Amino acid sequence: DFYVVGNNGNIAHYDGSPSGAGWEKIESGTDVNLVDIWGSPNGEKIWVCGTEDFMATVLLKISNNEAELLYNSRDNLFSYSFNNLSGNFRSVWTDSKNFLYILTSYDLYRVFDENIREPKALWRGRNNQIATRRARGISKNDIITAGYSGLLSHYSGVSWKTYTELSKIFKTYYSTSVKNNIVVAVGQDYVNGIEDKAIILITKK
Repeated sequence: DFYVVGNNGNIAHYDGSPSGAGWEKIESGTDVNLVDIWGSPNGEKIWVCGTEDFMATVLLKISNNEAELLYNSRDNLFSYSFNNLSGNFRSVWTDSKNFLYILTSYDLYRVFDENIREPKALWRGRNNQIATRRARGISKNDIITAGYSGLLSHYSGVSWKTYTELSKIFKTYYSTSVKNNIVVAVGQDYVNGIEDKAIILITKK
C-alpha cells in the first residue's frame, strides 16, 4: 500500500497485489512535475507538492484515492513573504493529521488544518541560509532539511542550525531521512557532467 509521484502530474497507487494488477493511476488535475509526497501517521491524508520552471507550484491532498488540488499559483514565486506561502514548493512532511510542513525555496512553513492562507514561516531569515530541497523529521521539534551546496539544516522547534562545515559548492542533497539522532542524506557531487558522483552522507545531529 504505497504511492508514487513523478513528472507531468503523475500519481500512482499500489495496493500490494503480487500480480502487478494492483497499480492504479490517480488523476492529479495538474501537469506540473510532482516532487514529493508524505502522509499523516494514520494514513488518512496524503499530501503532494510539485514545481516546474515557468509554471505554477502546486499542493495536493489525496484521500480515498482521489486527489484534490489545494494550491495552484504563481504568486510569490520570486518574492519572499513571512505571511504567505512563497517560493517553489519542494517538500512536504508531517507527524500529525492536523499540521503540514511545506519546504519551499525560501522557508519552511507550518500550516494548520490545511489553512494554506495563514502559514507560519519557521526560519524567517534569522541566521545562515537553510537547506531547501527536502524536509524530513521525527517531531515538530526535530526536523532536518537537506539541499543545495551540500547544506544540511536542523530545526529544534525554536531555533535553526545549518551545518556549514558539510557544505560544498556543486554538491546537492536530493533527499534525507532521520531516525533518533542519525541523519542520512543522498545526492550528487557535480564534477563536470560526465564524472559526477553519487553521494551518501551519514551523520549525527
